[in-house]
Amino acid sequence: MKKVYFLIIILSAVMSVDAATIAYWELDGTAWNGLDSVGSYNLTEVGNGIDSTSRGTITAPDLSLWDGANDSLTNPKATFFSSTAYYLPNSGDGALHDSTFDLALDKSFTVEGWFKPSQASSRYIVGVRQADSSVYGGNYKGWSVAGNTSGLTFYLDGAAGAGNGISVTSGAITNDIHHFAAVWDATAYKAMLYVDGILKNEVAGSANWTLHRGGSLMIGARKTAETTYEYYTGAIDEIRFSDVVLAPENFLNGSVSVPEPFTVALLAIGSLALIKKK
Repeated sequence: MKKVYFLIIILSAVMSVDAATIAYWELDGTAWNGLDSVGSYNLTEVGNGIDSTSRGTITAPDLSLWDGANDSLTNPKATFFSSTAYYLPNSGDGALHDSTFDLALDKSFTVEGWFKPSQASSRYIVGVRQADSSVYGGNYKGWSVAGNTSGLTFYLDGAAGAGNGISVTSGAITNDIHHFAAVWDATAYKAMLYVDGILKNEVAGSANWTLHRGGSLMIGARKTAETTYEYYTGAIDEIRFSDVVLAPENFLNGSVSVPEPFTVALLAIGSLALIKKK
């Protein structure tokens, strides 16, 4: 007589979003998507006579894994910036100021994304270091990530006076699409800059920083006057802001990273038949 036993094994693996992610802008070049797919930090497009958020909704994200020099093939939906930019309305407007993205001495953060500059002069990929921050925190205080065909600079300044800013530079990079991660570690009191998951440089914060500094969050430019912008020229893709110090393996191009804010669930059901003779 044969007895057949069926053992049903359910395997479930769930990769959930990182709760530390505050905002994630996909920046799909095929459609305007300045909408924050994590929260309510929706951006406004400026430049070329445009100043409106009525640009539709976010389309399917580019979930391709990072593939080094071939990223232009596997990650083709980057937005090309030239004379346009995105900014967060009211983020630098006095009493209405939202300090989420500001530089605070006791608040760590990681800002990351992909970029490919097309000009030799340095221009601003993302940051809150804008001229209009004079209403809240002084002109050009805060942080910014600027890039050109020679490298990246992560600049921070949390002081009241002049001459206390620090610059974290990457050194020379190849003229291709690269992933960057700029990190402010409030506990260690230092700034770090990564390119393609590799730490390029780190610099201690100034002892003269005593204030909370910031301005209008902007992607693709720096605002130098009420209607004047220093526009970035090149590709930018998938900007993410997290309120913690992320390790390289948790970057968007990391080995265990899941592009935010999407939750990926994998479910495998198998059966094992054990046949026992009696």
